[in-house]
Amino acid sequence: MPLPEGISRTQLDKLGERLAAADVPADDDLDLLLDVLSAYQAALVEVQARLSRIGYHATTRTKTTGVLVDKLRRERSSLKSVQDIAGARIVSDCDRDEQDDIVSELVAQFHDEKRPPKIKDRRAEPSSGYRAVHVIVHVQDLPVEIQVRTQRQDTWAQIAERLGDRWGRGIRYGQDPPDADEPAHPGLKITRRRLWTVVSNLSQRIDDFEEAQRMVNAIYRNDDFRDPGVLTEQQELERGSFQQQVSDLKQRLDDAEKDLMGELSMIAALTEIME
Repeated sequence: MPLPEGISRTQLDKLGERLAAADVPADDDLDLLLDVLSAYQAALVEVQARLSRIGYHATTRTKTTGVLVDKLRRERSSLKSVQDIAGARIVSDCDRDEQDDIVSELVAQFHDEKRPPKIKDRRAEPSSGYRAVHVIVHVQDLPVEIQVRTQRQDTWAQIAERLGDRWGRGIRYGQDPPDADEPAHPGLKITRRRLWTVVSNLSQRIDDFEEAQRMVNAIYRNDDFRDPGVLTEQQELERGSFQQQVSDLKQRLDDAEKDLMGELSMIAALTEIME
């Protein structure tokens, strides 16, 4: 279903302006917003069904009225320009190239709509450490944001989400945690500021690892690396040396991933205790 009958794009923006300006939104505006959210939910149900048909079982959500009003106030954006009112999430145990393959498949799945899909690569432009690839599709003339995350990106995002729920969503938008020099949790010596710094640094380490993994995987997928054809004795020696270097690098990456996932798991467990 498109927007509720009688609501134009201009009226949608007027609704957003009233919601953002009011200390306490009027009941009629809240009722109208619920009707709008119902339309987005219907579009999201269609997106989820289409993803399921191509083998992706995504989690979904529409923004709550409170979260949406907070966003309108914080970003001073128009209601019709908000791209993530309805959202789906795909998490895959994959590398960067496979993540890109998923994105390409989503673009192909929704390219026949009136408006073509739009890609936002949050790996290249992270937001306070958050990394993923977002595909904005338009179904029933409404935007739906599909997040595509690697397992590492998702684990980090869940940690950040829990800390944001506990300390306030400001940390997701570049602000320090409130009471930043207080212990992160009773009985812990680490401060909130220090814990958030550790979490932020982990985001960069995940990015560095996934880029290095992409490079090594590209070598292994190269046809000449797997089957170079007939070589001279000298070329065989050089190829053997190069293969050993690549093998050593892959082993170091495997070890680095174990360390990285161990730290992520430890901090994830800590943030769960803090809830």
